[in-house]
Amino acid sequence: MTSTNPTRHYELTDETITVAGQTLHRIRATIDLPEHCVKAGDPGGWIRDWVNLSGNGWVFGNGWVFGNGQVFGNGQVFGDGQVFGDGQVFGDGRVFGNGRVFGNGQVSGNGRVFGNGQVSGNGWVFGNGRVSGNGRVFGGQDILVLGPIGSESVHVTLFRDEKAGHVLKVGCWTGTVETLSAEVERRAEEWCGSDADIERWRAEYAALIPLLAARAAAWTVAVADAEAVAQ
Repeated sequence: MTSTNPTRHYELTDETITVAGQTLHRIRATIDLPEHCVKAGDPGGWIRDWVNLSGNGWVFGNGWVFGNGQVFGNGQVFGDGQVFGDGQVFGDGRVFGNGRVFGNGQVSGNGRVFGNGQVSGNGWVFGNGRVSGNGRVFGGQDILVLGPIGSESVHVTLFRDEKAGHVLKVGCWTGTVETLSAEVERRAEEWCGSDADIERWRAEYAALIPLLAARAAAWTVAVADAEAVAQ
């Protein structure tokens, strides 16, 4: 039987699936949600209980929110995104693709978790932070977000990656700490600004690289230590 709640903008339908021993209900909007391009009557994703979704949050399609996971504010989960354990998505946070947020992981602000990215433990993605690919944020220092910086006032996200060691995102560019200098030089030829502006932007990136390298090196040492213990 469909279940309604006057404090929520959706209802729990009688369409269910079982995930990790928990019964999840497909949701259906009871009012228009223009911020999500959702209209009353549109089906959404899957949640266990009312506690999983509140505020103006929404779960689309194959998205799952269960356990004590919470989506609120303007948070969104879509694609095959999952939020569970004590994971939280709020603000304008987004989890999609095969993104996972669990443990005490949090995604907020304009944070994004997608691809096979994971946020768990006490990991937190916020501001304009991005975690994708095989990125893993288990603790507070598994990600570094800085900005705005450079000629386009972009944000820089460095995060731990299960396979590559680390991934660096600067605006729309994705690479590594080692390849950043060459990318800065390539782009500097197209920067529009005064000589003083261009000099300042170069100096910002020059100062940034050692910080990024130090954080990435710490992850490499941690992996090496873990491998040594395993042997």
